[in-house]
Amino acid sequence: MNPRGIAVGSDGTIYVAEAGTGGTEPDFPTAPAGSPGAGSSPSASSPAASTGASSPAATAATSPVASTGASGSPAPAAMHGETGRVTMISPTGDQSVLVDGLTSYFFGSEVVGPADVAVGADGTVFVSIGGPGPGTALFEPAGNADSVVSVDSSGTVTQLANIGQYERENNPDPNAIDSNVGGLAMGADGLLYVADSGGNDLYSIDPATGDLKVVTVFDGLPTADGAANPARGGKPEVDPVPTDVTADPDGGVLVGFLTGALLWGAPGSAKVVHVDNKGKTTDAVTGLNMVTGVAAAAGTIYADQLSTSFTTTPPGPGEVAQATSGGTPETVFTGLMLPYGIAIAPDGTSMYIVINATGPSAASGGAVIQCPLPAGTPTPSASPKASPSASPSTAPVESASPVESASPTKSAPATKAPLVAPTESAPATSESPSPQASPSST
Repeated sequence: MNPRGIAVGSDGTIYVAEAGTGGTEPDFPTAPAGSPGAGSSPSASSPAASTGASSPAATAATSPVASTGASGSPAPAAMHGETGRVTMISPTGDQSVLVDGLTSYFFGSEVVGPADVAVGADGTVFVSIGGPGPGTALFEPAGNADSVVSVDSSGTVTQLANIGQYERENNPDPNAIDSNVGGLAMGADGLLYVADSGGNDLYSIDPATGDLKVVTVFDGLPTADGAANPARGGKPEVDPVPTDVTADPDGGVLVGFLTGALLWGAPGSAKVVHVDNKGKTTDAVTGLNMVTGVAAAAGTIYADQLSTSFTTTPPGPGEVAQATSGGTPETVFTGLMLPYGIAIAPDGTSMYIVINATGPSAASGGAVIQCPLPAGTPTPSASPKASPSASPSTAPVESASPVESASPTKSAPATKAPLVAPTESAPATSESPSPQASPSST
């Protein structure tokens, strides 16, 4: 049901976060946050389904008062229900539900909810759960939305950190209050790292205590044609929209950027960055579009790109690219319909890919496929090239068959390079946050 992030346990069990189908419980803008930036920027909300079309949450977020419905009564800013879940797939292919009843939000044509999964050394499962995006400025997200929770072997859910609340009270990226929690990974240092796609920042969480800290606030990415973006102070930039997070075995994490939607970023401006445990951010792989999944193994970084053409109906198929840090992205798999999370299989010879991650058919057509990885690693290069552009669509997102065939492409063998290379972007820390924008969007 709208599958997003994926993780593999030490025993080979696959865990899939499913955003659910939203619900019918309305959320009214009754408790606006007090930040000067609250509700000042429109958003396309979810990284998975950003289409650029306006939604009730986005409309309400740009208005100082509640909107009204056809009957003249106040209209809800969003709707939610407890339809999110985490599914397990055993090494033999048996499928079961680990936990359900997690909060799922629906606004406009978008569904957000359980976004990613991480597995601790003791088998505890951690789940990041998305939230109402710009609606966070207008009301307190319901249930366990915009939080990270732990799930024990009995299915008991315990909230570790409420990121939506932190965003409402502190707004580390000061352009607008906006929270839609996304990618999650267990770092080599034993801390959980989680991206807020709406807040454009990265947090660390101590899984033992729930202690929450801002690691970094990400800089904006360039707009197409250098257009000024009023939602980011008139600067020619869009939200980076951090989506997936994966651990670097040598320390720190790798984070993929989708880029914002309403003023779409310049083609090829999406990328994967490395963030060390002090918040220093450096480019790892550039020249990408709409990154929704990141994985790393044996010196190679893999980036999942949601679509090669998001303006068509249905959207063009997505791709998985690979590169060493600082190298040119090379396509590994094509023909993927709306892919999202990716993970390397325990034996290192194949990749699991979530497909049909969003849209009208995603409730029944979501799937995990397994694809053999090509031999060898990509050749390092100092000048990454851009892949085909992708932009937001106002048309509804459609999914194809749950088992799209992925077409592997060969890459030339080469020597392995370190995952993290020194580089271009300036360090960003929680003490010196950079400007922000909304979770999916601007």
